[in-house]
Amino acid sequence: MKAKRTPENVQTAEAGVDAVQAPISGSAGRGNGFLQEQLLARAGQAAPASGALPTKALDPLKGKLTGPELMINDNPETFRSPGLTGSTVAPMRDRGDGTHDFQGSMRYFGLSQNGTGRALKSSIVVKNLEKRALTFTLKGVVFGKNVTATDGRIPKSYGPSGFRGPHAVAASSFLDAKPGKNGFIERKVTVGAGELKVLNEQYHEAGDEIFSLVDITCDDPKAKFRIAASESEGSLDKDDLSAINKGSYPSAGQPGDKDFASAGANKLGRPNGVASGSVFAGGRTISLRPGLQDGDLALGTRFKHAGGADTESAHLAAVPANKPGSGKAASIDEGNYGMEYSLDYTLDNPTSAALTCTVLFTAPRSSPGEVHKPLGGELTIPVDVNGKRHDVRVSARGEGVAIGTFKVEAGKSQRVHVRFVHMGNTFPPAGLEFRVPADGSAKA
Repeated sequence: MKAKRTPENVQTAEAGVDAVQAPISGSAGRGNGFLQEQLLARAGQAAPASGALPTKALDPLKGKLTGPELMINDNPETFRSPGLTGSTVAPMRDRGDGTHDFQGSMRYFGLSQNGTGRALKSSIVVKNLEKRALTFTLKGVVFGKNVTATDGRIPKSYGPSGFRGPHAVAASSFLDAKPGKNGFIERKVTVGAGELKVLNEQYHEAGDEIFSLVDITCDDPKAKFRIAASESEGSLDKDDLSAINKGSYPSAGQPGDKDFASAGANKLGRPNGVASGSVFAGGRTISLRPGLQDGDLALGTRFKHAGGADTESAHLAAVPANKPGSGKAASIDEGNYGMEYSLDYTLDNPTSAALTCTVLFTAPRSSPGEVHKPLGGELTIPVDVNGKRHDVRVSARGEGVAIGTFKVEAGKSQRVHVRFVHMGNTFPPAGLEFRVPADGSAKA
């Protein structure tokens, strides 16, 4: 019988898998008290701006999906029994057939909350489909707010103010790409011909939610492989891996569990699946003029055709315009978890005077008088603008936060590159707005 996972016993004998960090008790491991966290969070943060454009006034993002395929794995988000949370290796028991071959590389997004009442091990497994050994590089973030040592910018729980939440810190860590910081990891594992092997193993505290966003790359760009993710009381052994390969390993959760979506013969249950790309590359040229207020819908909805005939939901469902997905459990990603956005805008000033344009990240209203202000905030997400980090927190519908102000001389242009990763616990829709004061205000 397997030994249960404990905070003191976090080493693993699995070849090629590094030791993971134990839980940090209290606030000592976080390095800062609550007050200092708040001060850090608010440093350089612009005051909220009101009067955000409504959803119907925003244009869908223009662009296309690029980068490696994205495996989305967040259903059930909260599970009460251990087992597989997602797999493209074989059909999952009670969850449908999501088998799919990745070639050369892929990006994995996982979001799971341990509702079993006991500590578990959260593992990512790879199956080498080739007849020769392959070396895989895993690089990205595996983050649990009560497990991963942090730099002090994350509190024990969500709060009414400041840049808060494990999803936001995990996304920030992914953008930073610094191994050893806030759950960012990088390692190589060699996997034999036809073999299944654990790529990563993370301690999963009872009640904790783990956010994962990792790139998995093979040393042969033409090689094919499959991926599975599991939650177990002990390290996966050869019998477990054999069961995963055969499709006989239990699935995490069960009908009746929170967030357990319906499944069928060819689907895992929304929004799980494989999207045809993990990076949405887009943008456009904004023609500046005094009094301009223009914007794009940066994040839509994670449910396709949500609301049926509702015109607002239909508008959201068009964002972004993805290519057809791939695989039996294929999905599209309308602003869903795990998607990276790389947006290039050009601020063009065709007038005869200098103009100043402020760029905002907003929480637009989708209906008149809409009020929605959750404790965790509408949008809490790190955004890079021309290489400068902005820890964005928008607390209420109809508000936004400035993420850059640019003075553009007459007849000139200014490039604005916006990059962010959506890792959940936000309340889309979200907008990117471009505002020029009525007087043109050449001060910046």
